[in-house]
Amino acid sequence: ANAARLKSKDMVNRDYFEHYAFGVSPWDLMKNAGYDYLYAGENLAMDFRTSEGIVRAWMNSPTHRDNLLNPDFEDVGVGVVKGVYTEEEVDRNTIMVTNMLGREKPRLFKFFDRIRSILPLY
Repeated sequence: ANAARLKSKDMVNRDYFEHYAFGVSPWDLMKNAGYDYLYAGENLAMDFRTSEGIVRAWMNSPTHRDNLLNPDFEDVGVGVVKGVYTEEEVDRNTIMVTNMLGREKPRLFKFFDRIRSILPLY
């Protein structure tokens, strides 16, 4: 949820609507927020006034629908931020929504990641 909120806030503050921007991916934001994922996905929405409208739009989009229905995802974080979005020098009030989905790595995987990080590579 923290990564999703930061993403929505950043998109409003820097006037973009993209999964990858300014050298940062959704996966970077999730890791930086302390979520060590095995699987991860992201859906974005802007200019909707109801959650029903957002979900309807996502369900009508094959890639967004796939994220929402993906059985590999167990966790959901949603970030909703109101703000002014500027596009082509025109300001407008909007609501920016980021939906991050994931499954955290099992503890055993994290254990092996730690071991691998301290062993020298040959």
